[in-house]
Parts: sequence; structure tokens; C-alpha cells
Amino acid sequence: MAFDATAKPVTKGFEQEVLEEGLYPARLARIIELGDQEDKYGVKTKVVFAFTLPTEHIVIEGEKKQRMMMTFPLNQTSNPDATIMKYMKALGGANWDEIIGKPCMIEISNKMVKEVMRNNISGVVKPMAGMNIDMPDCDSYVFDFESPDKKVFDSLSEFRQGQIKGAINYTGSALQAMLEGTPAGKGGNESANPTDEDSPI
Repeated sequence: MAFDATAKPVTKGFEQEVLEEGLYPARLARIIELGDQEDKYGVKTKVVFAFTLPTEHIVIEGEKKQRMMMTFPLNQTSNPDATIMKYMKALGGANWDEIIGKPCMIEISNKMVKEVMRNNISGVVKPMAGMNIDMPDCDSYVFDFESPDKKVFDSLSEFRQGQIKGAINYTGSALQAMLEGTPAGKGGNESANPTDEDSPI
């Protein structure tokens, strides 16, 4: 069969329509700290950013909602060359409180993950001057690994909870103490292993 560059990506049953590659107006709706996670480069402190896209929608339980897109886990570092620092610069802030809810444009590209075509956030830039971007139509929050909020933790998916509880620094953390009643600095971790595969919040 001849190659057709205009053909739509094959999704192999992925539940959401794959968006076309390009720039989309967005707002940073959620920041989720994952703690210290081990990857092929060693142990790194990770965080996930979740953006709402006011111009794109899905239907959840019969209700039309803004589509949400998440980054893959980002290294939580102040290195000026790090991806997270570039994103924070585009969002115009130096800490979580200054960037949560802020408008931006996200660049979406397509990426094959385990034989499934998925959208991937490949960049975050400042919005065009004067652009009006609707606020998120969902709860906005920051999950702080070191100062956890149980209500926020309970609102996360089982996948995300397992990923956080699989952090290298979960044992003895304030989060373990909150969830298990174990004094900070003590206790064992029998949680799920972390994974590179991302999942809905």
C-alpha cells in the first residue's frame, strides 16, 4: 500500500480521539508531585502538569467537559535548561502558587506508546497577547508530596496513587504517615511499583 501522509493515526482502541498536532490554548489546572522516582537515569524527583484545553471537549457521564492533557513525569529541578523551567517561564511564575491556573499554549505532537497512538505535550509557550482563554471547568489543585492533602490524594486515580506510593522516598514520609498512621521516618512500603506509562489523573 502506498504511503499516505494525510491518513489519520491508528489509535487501536484508544478511548479518546487523537488530536491533530499543533498549538492549543490551555490552562494549567493541576500540579501533582510524584516524589522521588527511579528511571533509567537514576532517582529523580518528578512532577506532572495537567492542562485543560477549553477549545477541545470530551463527554464524561453525559456531560461535556474540557479535555485535559498531562505531561509525562518531569524532573523537578531548578536547572535553567530543564524542561520544567522552560514551562514555568512560559507560565510566568517561579513556584506552584504562581503558575497554577495560568493560561498558555501547549504544543501537541503524536507519539506511539505500546502500539497505541497518543497525544504528547512537546512544548509550552506563552499565549498570544490579548488572547482570552477560559478557566478550567474542573477543580484546580496542587498535590504537595511533602505536605500532602488527603482530599486531593483521594481524588487521584488508582494508577496515580500507586505511582506516588511507589516513590523511593515514600517510606517514612509525611504521606505515609497520613495514609497509614505511621510516624514520619518509620514504616515499610508495600506499595505498587512505579511505571513509565502515564494514565489519567
